[in-house]
Amino acid sequence: MHLAVSCCVLFSGLSSAEEDQLSNSYQPLAVPVESGDRLVISGYKGSVKLVADPQAKQMTVKLKHVTSKGLPADLKETEDEWLFSLKRDEGKILAQVGSPVSKSVWAKFLAQPKFMPEFHLIVKGPSLPVVLSWQSGPIQIEGWQASMEMNLIDSKVSLSNSKGVMDLSQQTGALSVSSHEGPISVDTYDVAARFNGLKGDLIVKNFTGRTDVEKAEGKVEILSYSGQFEVNKGKGQINFESERGRIAVTGYEGDLNSETDIGSVRAVLVGKSRVKIKTRQGNVSLRMPNSGANVNVGTEKGYLNVPKHLRFTRLPNLRLMTGRLKGKNSGRVFVRTESGEIRLR
Repeated sequence: MHLAVSCCVLFSGLSSAEEDQLSNSYQPLAVPVESGDRLVISGYKGSVKLVADPQAKQMTVKLKHVTSKGLPADLKETEDEWLFSLKRDEGKILAQVGSPVSKSVWAKFLAQPKFMPEFHLIVKGPSLPVVLSWQSGPIQIEGWQASMEMNLIDSKVSLSNSKGVMDLSQQTGALSVSSHEGPISVDTYDVAARFNGLKGDLIVKNFTGRTDVEKAEGKVEILSYSGQFEVNKGKGQINFESERGRIAVTGYEGDLNSETDIGSVRAVLVGKSRVKIKTRQGNVSLRMPNSGANVNVGTEKGYLNVPKHLRFTRLPNLRLMTGRLKGKNSGRVFVRTESGEIRLR
């Protein structure tokens, strides 16, 4: 089934009230779902709302196609070349926006991206493994209970009450994930990312963006060049690797491993914790209430601010403090810096 549409009414949201407006634009399209199906969604500019309906026997798409006001004449001629199709192909349900095939036409749209037509989709049906590729615009996913693979350029993504393996690649924009169960892998460049209420391992590669993680249970692995990271509460293990990025951890129960160049590490850890931190110029601040961890912290040129009862040893290229903290919780702390300051309480 192919549908070529053209409309000049602006659609700018995905609220419940606006769903009716979207369905009034064109009759909903539907494809029956068969065992083993995968859902593939692809497009360029617009929005996608993906809603799970466990009782549904088919995948339904509501659609609106928006063209820009003031469209130049040479681009207006290409309106009929933009096609949306919903079809089945070898175990896949394809919901796809087709574009003009001419390279010269594409060059004009790339030079004037504000004139690229928008396709706004609301997709409802049973949770199937989904692959979503989209260039620009908001993505909203609710209650999806299957694996998700997303390849995005500039998007604002909201995902809630979901379950399954999630693999996302995104250049810029924002990402919000709440109440998700299952492993997540995220690879971004400059994205404001927030994760809340996760159960499962989390891998975040955010080159320069900010990432907030709250109430996560499982391993959290963070890689960055200059991004800022905050981890609040949760339980498991944090692995942080960065050149210039900073990490702040609050109220976390578990292990912390970090390696940076000039990035700082600040952490408040509760319960039993094992800490291993290496940095060249980054400052390290650790607060471990009621910890009885074995301590081995040292720096070549940095300042040491640690409990006075620890034993001081001067080596040729290292000033070292060792001993045991006076709390009840077991653990160990190992920190090394070249010139970074070390604070331990």
